[in-house]
Amino acid sequence: MQRKEVISNVFDTTLKVKGILSNPKYKKILENLIKGAAITIGGGNLEGLLPENTNIELNLSKIAKEVEKQTRITTSIVISKNKVKSIGGAIVRSLDQSFTVDNTFEVRLERAWEQLRVNVANVLLKT
Repeated sequence: MQRKEVISNVFDTTLKVKGILSNPKYKKILENLIKGAAITIGGGNLEGLLPENTNIELNLSKIAKEVEKQTRITTSIVISKNKVKSIGGAIVRSLDQSFTVDNTFEVRLERAWEQLRVNVANVLLKT
């Protein structure tokens, strides 16, 4: 198998890993992804879009207060009835939809893809 195929397979396999969703730590991970996105947006009136398979009760008021501390902007967060096609994570956007941060697993992985690709290639070169 060529190196490029191996790297591609690692990426594809990573996307298929769904075990994290049943991990008790996933709630904290999801809350941190929402909080990070909300801070990036700058607070305000926000909504989160979650994958269809997400059935976790989130402490949105606590997240909003933490965002307010960082941004000094009054913040509210609601979960949209609209769902996103994703393994996990969240999309957060302003209610007027002028700002959006995609913190779904797939998009976060895409952001890290270049570094992952280099790391995997380096490992393969050593074997």
